[in-house]
Order: sequence, then C-alpha cells, then structure tokens
Amino acid sequence: MKKKLLKITVFLFVFIAGIVITVKFKEMSFYFYNAVCAGDSPKIKSVISNYPFFVNHKWGKYKYTPLHVAAASGYSDIVKLLLDNGAKVNSKSAEGKTPLDYAIRESAYTSVEVLIKHGGQSPYLIHYYANTGNLEKIIEILNVNPEFIELPWEEYGDTPLMRAVSENHKNIAEYLITKGADVNTTDYKGNTIVHRALLTCDKDMLKLVVSSGADVNKKNEYENSPLDLIEILQDEAFKDVARELITQVS
Repeated sequence: MKKKLLKITVFLFVFIAGIVITVKFKEMSFYFYNAVCAGDSPKIKSVISNYPFFVNHKWGKYKYTPLHVAAASGYSDIVKLLLDNGAKVNSKSAEGKTPLDYAIRESAYTSVEVLIKHGGQSPYLIHYYANTGNLEKIIEILNVNPEFIELPWEEYGDTPLMRAVSENHKNIAEYLITKGADVNTTDYKGNTIVHRALLTCDKDMLKLVVSSGADVNKKNEYENSPLDLIEILQDEAFKDVARELITQVS
C-alpha cells in the first residue's frame, strides 16, 4: 500500500512539474517573441544568456525563428546579436524561407547586408541587387545560375529585369536584355516593363525597353495599355515624349 501511494505521489509530482515547466516555457517563449518583435536588445540578451536554446526556437505554424522575425523587421543590430549567439543563418520557416528571403521581401536592406556577411542564402539576391543597382553581383549570380534571369520575385511576379526597370537602373536593364531576359513578362497585376518604364518618367529607360521589342500595346489587369497609363502621369514634357516613342512602334 505504501509503495503504491509512493508511486502515485511521484507520478503526481512529475505530472504537476511538467505542467509548471510547460507553462513557464510558453510564458518565456511569448516574452522572448515580444522582445524580438520590439527590437528590445536588453531583454533579448537576458533571455539568450539564461536560455541559449531560445536563439533557434521556432514559433507558431509558420515556424519563424527569432532571426526570421528580426531580419524581416529590419533590426540589423538584433540580427547580428542573434547570429553572434548561435542563430542558424539559413534556418527554414514552414514556407521554406530563410531569414534572408524575408529581409529581401520586406526591403530590410540593413538586415540583408548583415545576413550576407554571415553566409545568408536566398535565390532572391538577384532581385536585391537589381533593386540596389549592383551589376557586378548580378553578373556573378547569372554566371552560376543563368536560369535566375527569369526568376519571379515570389507572389509579385517581378523578374530581375522588371526590378531593374522599376528602380531605373538602365545599365542593369540593358545587360539583362542583352542576356536574353524576356521583355514581355508581366507581374501579378499584368504590368509589363513598358508600364514600369513609364512610371520612372525617364526618357532613356523608356527608349531602351521600347527598342528591346517589348509589346507596347499589352494591357494590364485593369485594362490599361501603356498609352492609357501615360494619361495619368504628371510630367507633361515626358508624356509627350512617351506618346511619340510608343506610337512609333505600336
């Protein structure tokens, strides 16, 4: 009887201790998550100094690590802090995305640079370099992965060429066109590089995309052709030039 009572007592003790530990773990996880979301460096340092395993903890159904959250939020100092304390730079979320993928998606460029220095990987680096005007890096990427020239940027559908045109990097757009980039690809809204070039209000960029053989009559999902788009532009001088360039080949 005494042995049976002892077994029950031990079982209850272990069971209750397990509940207490689980509750404490969840509380600490929530506390740490909020600290990372807020970019609260002192709190983050306190947690990982006492509970170092939290540096690679994964939250929720999307399995975001602290590094995913900090990178996407643009907290480059927190990104470095986590990496210096053992965060896995290429840990994958449930979507199969790395912290660098999310930093690029959110245009968190200070985070991007820190992650790159620590070996961060992402196929979307070519879009980042198209955005920021780094032709040398784009050439390096395409020498290794030539198929990335048509890589769509996640759900937005932008290819590197579309990003280069949108950010008005004529040298990159010209290089991608000469390397065979599809000049008639569209984004998720049906916009072409002609639509994008018009929004830059840059005559030289528009000349480049028009002369590349891009379809100047293609409409986006709002049924707006490039000629339709010209009418909403504010730059009157550019509107006249754009009309002339497009009507010459339409």
